[in-house]
This record gives sequence, structure tokens and C-alpha cells, in this order.
Amino acid sequence: MESYLCPSFLPLHTQILNQKTQTKLGFLNSFMGNANRSVKIDLHEAFHFFDYMIHMQPTPPMSCFNILFTTLVKNKHYGDVISLHTRVNSVGLVPNLITSNILINCCCKMSRVGDGFVVFGTLLRRGFNPIVVTFNCLIKGLCKEGRMMEATRLLKKMISFGCRPNVVTYGTLWK
Repeated sequence: MESYLCPSFLPLHTQILNQKTQTKLGFLNSFMGNANRSVKIDLHEAFHFFDYMIHMQPTPPMSCFNILFTTLVKNKHYGDVISLHTRVNSVGLVPNLITSNILINCCCKMSRVGDGFVVFGTLLRRGFNPIVVTFNCLIKGLCKEGRMMEATRLLKKMISFGCRPNVVTYGTLWK
């Protein structure tokens, strides 16, 4: 099992293996919280840590993966987040609303708004209610591509979903 771990994670791996399942998840959340706060993350180590989480039994909850994804987004590794998300799906973990928002954000940051709307459609089919962050990512992506009319239509759709635009929404449209 240790063959796919980065050496700096070996002490962490040993500590986690020696703990009960519930404690493992708490330790993992604590570690991920620290990784998220420090913002800078070595991409190689992030991939190794991801591999470790994927092989944990039981597999950590989606929230742990979301923390890693968020840290990667802060470091502008958008394509890597999408790639890792595909691997998460392959082990049967179902993305939640937060995961979907992270993916939509990545797509829009990579000027792939169309893919962002595909994720949006998937989240609707899964029964999630989009939140202001969901719409803000898509509106920002549309504006970035100069598609102001579509951004304005999405604002109206946002309101029809019962989502109230916020300062970020209006600031994005007025830029």
C-alpha cells in the first residue's frame, strides 16, 4: 500500500493506519484543513495524497476530496481537479453540490463554460438546488467570454430558481 505514497506522507500514513476508522477520518479532516489553510500545495504530493484517500477503507467522504480540490483550485490547477474528479467517480463516490460548484468554477476558469453548463445540468438532474455560488461561477464565465446577453438571461433564470443575486453577481455583470 505504501508504494504509491509520497515519502512526506509516510508518517501520516502510519499514524492513520494505527487508528480506528472514525479517528482516521477525523485525522484526515484535520490534515486536510491544515492543507487548505496553507494554500500552497505541491502538486505531486497532492496527487499522492489523493491516491492514498482513494485507497482508504472506508473511502473518506466527498467533503475530504472537496477540501483537496479547493486547495488545488486556489493554486490554479483547474485541469487537475477535473481529472481527479473523474477518478473519484470511478470509485463510486457521488459528487455533492459543493463538488459540482468546484467543477463549474474550474470549467469556467479554463474558458470551458459549455462544460460548466453540463455540470450544472447534472447537478439539477441529481436533485440539487443551485446556490448563488453556482450561478456566479457561470455568469463570470459567460462575462469572461464576452457573452453578456447570456449572462443577463442566466441572472433572470437565477432569480426564477429563487436564488437572490448578491454583490458578487452584480459586480461581475457591471465590469
